[in-house]
Amino acid sequence: MAKQATRIDSRMRVAGGRDEWVQLFKQAERELRRDGIDTGMDAVYAFCIVLFIKVNSEAKADGQWQRLCGQTVATVMDAFHAIIAEHKKMYRGIFREMKITKPDVLMNIIRLLREVNLVDTDIDIKGEAYEHFLKRYSSWNKSVIGQFFTPRHITDMMAVYLDPNVGEKIYDPFCGTGGMLISCYRAMADYLASDRDEVVLKQHTLFGRDINNGASQLAQMNMIVIGDGHTNIRRGDSLTAEVNRKYHKVITNIPFNLKGDFSLVSRMHRVPISNPNILCILHCLRSAIVGGQALVIAPENICYQESYQEGRQLLLQEARLNAVIRLPRATFKSYTTARTCILHFIDIGRGRPTESFPYIDIEHDGFSDSTWREPIDKNDIPRFLENRDNLAKAYPLVALDAAARFTPGEPGQAFTGDYYLLGQLVEEKPVTRLDPDKEYKEPTLSSVTNTISQRGNLRLGRNFKGGKKRLIEPGDLVIATLHTQRGRGLFAISEDYYVGESQLVARIRDDIVEPDYLVEALRRLLPQLRADDLVGRETFKKSELLALRVPRQPAWFSSRDYRGMRAELRRLQRAFKEKTAREVDMAFAAARR
Repeated sequence: MAKQATRIDSRMRVAGGRDEWVQLFKQAERELRRDGIDTGMDAVYAFCIVLFIKVNSEAKADGQWQRLCGQTVATVMDAFHAIIAEHKKMYRGIFREMKITKPDVLMNIIRLLREVNLVDTDIDIKGEAYEHFLKRYSSWNKSVIGQFFTPRHITDMMAVYLDPNVGEKIYDPFCGTGGMLISCYRAMADYLASDRDEVVLKQHTLFGRDINNGASQLAQMNMIVIGDGHTNIRRGDSLTAEVNRKYHKVITNIPFNLKGDFSLVSRMHRVPISNPNILCILHCLRSAIVGGQALVIAPENICYQESYQEGRQLLLQEARLNAVIRLPRATFKSYTTARTCILHFIDIGRGRPTESFPYIDIEHDGFSDSTWREPIDKNDIPRFLENRDNLAKAYPLVALDAAARFTPGEPGQAFTGDYYLLGQLVEEKPVTRLDPDKEYKEPTLSSVTNTISQRGNLRLGRNFKGGKKRLIEPGDLVIATLHTQRGRGLFAISEDYYVGESQLVARIRDDIVEPDYLVEALRRLLPQLRADDLVGRETFKKSELLALRVPRQPAWFSSRDYRGMRAELRRLQRAFKEKTAREVDMAFAAARR
């Protein structure tokens, strides 16, 4: 474990010098554009095929790269196609029609790569190329490639955490260019005990599938270059593939929020759910052997949204949730604003229930929040890996509640059931038809004082669109659903009569909680809601607000005593300010003397 953690740190430092590679890829991109190749996967493939010939030739010392470098503009295309023909015989299914048609473009790309030593570079170069092109094209058209690139330091972290062993079958059902499998290969390659272990690792350990032809071909090339046999990488739709409990460990980044009709997949799995995110995770769990594990990157809203409750309960019937690892908000910044997490399932197929699980919040991963993510000193990954064998000691435990949420109620706080959902403490008020001849006030919530004030003039009920609103009465709790994530936490207890529409309006269950206590709890909880914590929207659903976890009111809290304590605190603060002001005046007077 310690050896692996040290090794991953060294690879992270190497990856930090990637600016030189980015510049090289940008030059190649300009050359390809001169040849009319400006489509995402075509550009990636055209560049990576030249990379593959160079890296594979240098690794095997077969002289093909030197032969290509020795050509002129007049002869380079013929030599290039001859080498491609030879590779097609050795590696079936990888090579397809080459888009490069201009000899000078090919020659310039060869010149760019000629002086670069890729064999001694301990990073996945084609993955770096893929990352650049992917970010470049997805920035203006996310449908060009349709794939997320999982950063290398994250795949390395996952491989070390999963701890794959030679002799186990490791599977990535949505493998893309093979980054997860490459990290798993490297996690095992340095610790082989015999030549037989090497054969097993290269031919019988790593398996992958991807529906995208270009991505699966790049994955095959990647696996060949690192020394692994490529025959276990397949092109195909994992969701419609047979699941046969074949693999010891599954590791993947599921494709987020796929579009289409998944009723056929639901029938195949014999489940009543057609949500593609849940079906992708379900495929992972049902592909693993009984007692196996799965480590899956997924959108974080799976963990808490009410619409996923049935799906979460279905997953928990298949396996035990061992840990939730929350990733930094900028991990996939180029592709999505939604937060992501890693779900670790164990004891697959054994029917062992999940009672609680460690919740790990990786706030910093060694890179900045900028789009290109420059290296920084802050990094929570080493601590996480050091505690991988006993996460419950180092991180808070979250008890599984009735809604099967995979998140704690408050960041960094361990909940053991000693809380209420906000929806249990209040009763949401229904929409009511307004009296057309009666005047009504519309409220504005203040982010400074958390009070309600009237906006504009009184309006007759007939002048409200639709003639329906929620009536706000004295004592009602009102929470703004708009822009709450900006840290303002807009809410108030009404002291007058209003009508509301874009707010959560509810009566407080004062038989369960004292209003003063709920006000103080919301004052702390609501500002924590931000776009990066949820789904990147400008507006929260009322169901998300009602799902807030409010710690139970402690026995020592009393509204009467609390009001008195607050009044005394304000008096002391005023006295301190007055005393300080007097002392400052005396100091100035002394200085003048």
